[in-house]
Amino acid sequence: MGEVVDVDIERRQVVLCDGRLDYDTLVLATGSSHHYFDNERWRTLAPGLKTVEDATEIRRRIFLAFETAERERPV
Repeated sequence: MGEVVDVDIERRQVVLCDGRLDYDTLVLATGSSHHYFDNERWRTLAPGLKTVEDATEIRRRIFLAFETAERERPV
């Protein structure tokens, strides 16, 4: 992990602030943010998945749903 400061396409290297990395195939992806199509109420119902904290929250919700389902009585 490091901070990218340049890409040397001719040498096929990513230039970092503390060194260089060779690559065979390079895919660059810029940052992004969540979009709720002007319906901010969805933010609490549909969390993003961009951080470890987001993943932990989704995991917590799934486990809670399973625990709730286990306690349901058959109809």
